[in-house]
Amino acid sequence: MAGWALLWRFGRAFVFEGPTAIEGYGWAGYVANAWMVTHGVDVGYDRFRLPLHGWMLGTVGEALGSYADGGVVVASLSMGVVVLAAALAGRALSGPWAGGLSAALLPLVPLNADAARWANNYPTQAALGGAALALAVACARWPRAGLALAGGVAGGLAWGVDGRAGLMALTALALVPLALLERPRATTLALPLLFALGLSLGPWSAARLHVGDEPLPTLVEKVEFQRGVALRWTTQRHDDALEAACEGEPPGELPSLAALERPCATEMLRHNVERVLPRHVPLGGALTLGLAGLVLLPGRQGWRGSARSAAWLAVCGLPLLAELLWVPLPDRYVVPRAVVLAVLAPAGLGRLAGSLGRVGGWLVGPAAIALLVYAWVADPAERWRDTALQESRAAAARSQATADALDALSAEPAPLLDCSDHFVATALLPRLTAPWPPQLRVLDGAACAAWLDVAPAGALISVDPNRPVALHRSRPGAGKVRFEPSWLTARGWVPVAQRPTVALWRKSPAP
Repeated sequence: MAGWALLWRFGRAFVFEGPTAIEGYGWAGYVANAWMVTHGVDVGYDRFRLPLHGWMLGTVGEALGSYADGGVVVASLSMGVVVLAAALAGRALSGPWAGGLSAALLPLVPLNADAARWANNYPTQAALGGAALALAVACARWPRAGLALAGGVAGGLAWGVDGRAGLMALTALALVPLALLERPRATTLALPLLFALGLSLGPWSAARLHVGDEPLPTLVEKVEFQRGVALRWTTQRHDDALEAACEGEPPGELPSLAALERPCATEMLRHNVERVLPRHVPLGGALTLGLAGLVLLPGRQGWRGSARSAAWLAVCGLPLLAELLWVPLPDRYVVPRAVVLAVLAPAGLGRLAGSLGRVGGWLVGPAAIALLVYAWVADPAERWRDTALQESRAAAARSQATADALDALSAEPAPLLDCSDHFVATALLPRLTAPWPPQLRVLDGAACAAWLDVAPAGALISVDPNRPVALHRSRPGAGKVRFEPSWLTARGWVPVAQRPTVALWRKSPAP
């Protein structure tokens, strides 16, 4: 029974199901941005996001006639690339058994499987950033112009998706010069240049796909802003020691050696290591850490392999350490590191086997299978536990609101204005159901109030009867409006579907 449950979970994550629900933290903003990038229209573009992922999602969503389906396709393909990148990285570092074990272990982390349905850009970050790292270490192991250029292209696309993934790609560039250890020729010096050439896709895509006239913030500006957000998160983690240590920390601060030596950073590291990382490491923290250190052994690759492993650990580990010291990591921030976390233990096992000579060659296969069985049975990553998103009542309410709207529109097509703040209009894209311009990000209380009287017969409105809506968000003193049932009934609206936090109403014909 447990096996069937796990197959169902993976199938639900990786297989296309149709336009039911959109998942992933902040999906509404990403989907709205996707429509704006695809159509070149700015109706509230979130400038904290780079446009390349939106172009990918919007292009696929338009082709399929559903942004919900487009999000699943983009995320599923992305997580498939993550598995392949883990296999390549493990193979380059320690051999075929390490590559195969890395690929097999990665989907056993439930958040990696669930990410295959997220409509945000974290799966794409994981795919492109992980591919850049894997291709870079592969190029260091087998110097090839094609590997260098492909790694740079993946890194450039990662940069175009998100600046954090771009930093992963920039650090991956440091691995490519190690190709000189395998092929000390003048032509090998061109490989880092080819990788860097591919990286130029990042800024080019941001400029080419930019929406609106206002410039996008720089990565430094984003990090400064995010520091204040991270400090607020410390008060929401039910960790008294973390909250006390970070109280009074200055917001808007950039990482520095002095800041990383303060008690807040120390407690941040403890919190992330104890409470966050265990959910993302398929073999558990202790076993992973123990095997990861073995990757420095020479094995069959000799001292060159040890040098590559040391560079890999530095390139992947130092940025991760900085994150662990600076932010109480949400799970979505760790998914882009899936390749790194999945490869550590298998690479160490492969290098240990290579150092034992012929005996190691006999034992590496059974040992890899034993580790895979251990990950399945012991389940250190707790793949049976629901994620916070799956437990969210708000997410369930949004899915139900979208389902109600789809049922009503299927029965009788009509204009629909979403005044519930449940992102119904966004979930229905590319179908536009409201008057132009579409309300994809800003809930306009004045337009919603006017819709009650100007909407044609048969029109729909989605409202939250429990939540007042500001008439003008830019004018706090303008007042609020509450869409109570009695008010809608008095204006000729009849209920279609009523839920605890959202209701769908249709305007009846005039008497």
